[in-house]
Amino acid sequence: MKNYIHLKILGMASLCLFSFCSLPAGSAHAADGTENVGVSNPPAMKAPNVTTSEIWQDPSQPLDARVQDLLSRLTMEEKVRMLTVAASTRFMGVPRLGIPNMISSDGPRGPHGPVGYPCGISMGSSFDPALIKEEASAMGQECRARGIAMLYGPAININRDPLAGRFFEYYTEDPCLDAKLAVAFVQGVQSQNVCACAKHFVCNNRDWNRDNYMSMVDLRTLHEIYFPAFKAAVEEGHVWAVMTAANGLNNEFCSDSHFLLTDVLENTWGFKGFIFTDGIGSHSTIPAALAGLDVSNLGQPARSLFGKPLLEAVQSGKIPMHVINEKVRRILRVMAWAGNLNEGGIKPEGTVDFPAHEKLALKGAEEGLVLLKNKHGLLPLDARKLKTLLVLGPNANQRFCEPGLGGSSWVSSPDEVTVLHGIRSLVGSKIEIKYISRDALGGFEPINDKYLQT
Repeated sequence: MKNYIHLKILGMASLCLFSFCSLPAGSAHAADGTENVGVSNPPAMKAPNVTTSEIWQDPSQPLDARVQDLLSRLTMEEKVRMLTVAASTRFMGVPRLGIPNMISSDGPRGPHGPVGYPCGISMGSSFDPALIKEEASAMGQECRARGIAMLYGPAININRDPLAGRFFEYYTEDPCLDAKLAVAFVQGVQSQNVCACAKHFVCNNRDWNRDNYMSMVDLRTLHEIYFPAFKAAVEEGHVWAVMTAANGLNNEFCSDSHFLLTDVLENTWGFKGFIFTDGIGSHSTIPAALAGLDVSNLGQPARSLFGKPLLEAVQSGKIPMHVINEKVRRILRVMAWAGNLNEGGIKPEGTVDFPAHEKLALKGAEEGLVLLKNKHGLLPLDARKLKTLLVLGPNANQRFCEPGLGGSSWVSSPDEVTVLHGIRSLVGSKIEIKYISRDALGGFEPINDKYLQT
C-alpha cells in the first residue's frame, strides 16, 4: 500500500483585535471587584427579607413563577443596574439577595481553549450539522466545567466579502446552510445547560468602521438572506440570547431598532431570552430602551448609557416602569434556566475529557478542508517518489492559537501544530524539507505549471 503524504493547505484567518478602554481613575468598585455604575441601592427603599421558602429560590418551581416572585422583590435601582454589565462577560446579579454576577465567555470556537476547535468558516465547509452539534456540545461541557453560563456563539452573519475582517468567524454565504448550522450549534451548547448567544444581529458584514457604518438592505433581501439563520436559531434552536450588531441597518443602529428587536425578534419569531449589545454598548439611552434592547454591554459600566442616564429617564417618566420590568424579566428567565438563581449561583460542574475533545476538534478541522483544484492528479503525493519538498507561504510556520489572535474567537492552545512542523513530523528524515520563511519572500506570483509535475 502506497505511503501518501496529504498536504493540507491552510487559509489565512484575519486578525480582529477587540479592545476595551481601561477604567477611569477614581472609579468606585463593589466588594466583588465590579465597578459601581452609579445605580445604588439606598437603604430608604427596603425590600422584603429573604426566607428559604421564597419561590424564586426553589429550583423545583416553574421557571416563570420563580422569575415573577424575584422580580416583585427588586427595587427600581436594582432593576436598572441589571441592564448594565459588571464587565464585558459578567451580567449583573443582585448582591442584596445573594445572586452573583452571571459569567459568560466568548466565543464561537469555545471558551478560549485549551481545545482549538475549527473557526466558523471551517465548520461551514464541513456541511455537517451533526458534527457541529457535537463540537458545540463539547464547548458547552467545557463552559459548564468552568462555571460559565453563556457562550457568545454562534456567529452567523452572512459571508459576503472575504475582506470583511471577521469572515473567518462566520459559516457561509448560503442562508440555508447558515440556518442549519446555527440550530445545530445552539442545540449543542444548550444541551449542556449553557446558554448560546446568536450574533451579530444583523448585517454585520465588514469590520472597517464597524461601530458606525450603515447597511442598506431591502426587506425581501433581509428575509431571504440575512434573517434565516437568526430566525432558525430562535424558532428551532430556542436560543437564550441575541447580541446586536454594532453597525446600523437602514439609517438606524441595530441596538436602537424597534423593527429588529421588538417587531421581528420578539413579536414575529417569539424570542424569549434577552438581547444585549456588542462590546461597545448602546448608542443611545431612551431610543434603545424603547426599541427592545435589554442590556448595554459596555465593559466600563460607569460610562454606560443604560446606567445613570437610564435610571434618570425612568425617574422622570420618560421610560415607563413596565418597560424596565420586561427587560429584567427576560434576564431573570435566562438566569433561572442556567442556574444562576440557585443558592451560590452557578458552580463548576463535571470533568472534561480533553484528549477526546482534541480528537473531535481534529475531526472537525479535517472535515472542513476543501481541495479546490487538483490539476493532473498531483495530489496525493507519493512519498516513495519524492526527494525534496518545498514549503513556503507566510502561514506555514505561524501559530494562530494565541490570546488575542482572532478577536472573540481567539483560542490559547498549547498543542497547535504548524503546517511546517506537521509535514516534518509526517515525513521524518526520508525527504528533505526546504522552507522559505516569511521574511525571505520578496512577493508572490503564480508558480509555473511545469514545476508542479512529479
